[in-house]
Amino acid sequence: MEGTVLKIRIIPPEGSNEFEELRGKKVTDGRMHGVAVYPKGTQQGGVSVGIFIEMPDGSFVHTETTSGLFEMAALAVKGAVEKYVGNVEVN
Repeated sequence: MEGTVLKIRIIPPEGSNEFEELRGKKVTDGRMHGVAVYPKGTQQGGVSVGIFIEMPDGSFVHTETTSGLFEMAALAVKGAVEKYVGNVEVN
């Protein structure tokens, strides 16, 4: 997991700040299958988070990041929801 980079980019509703590097590339939609917490997942023994995505053909994609970057992304999403949608109760 050394050198993992998590891009946190909130795209406003008007879509003016999309991921430019994906333009013209094939993107396949998958279904979020699960999230795993690995207590000693980093090379330094820190906590990491794994995300599993099920692809249309039944295969799975796994990606992993540090818990700190995952938490930062979650806070960015929470802030964007509050900004663009308002306070939303999570069920």
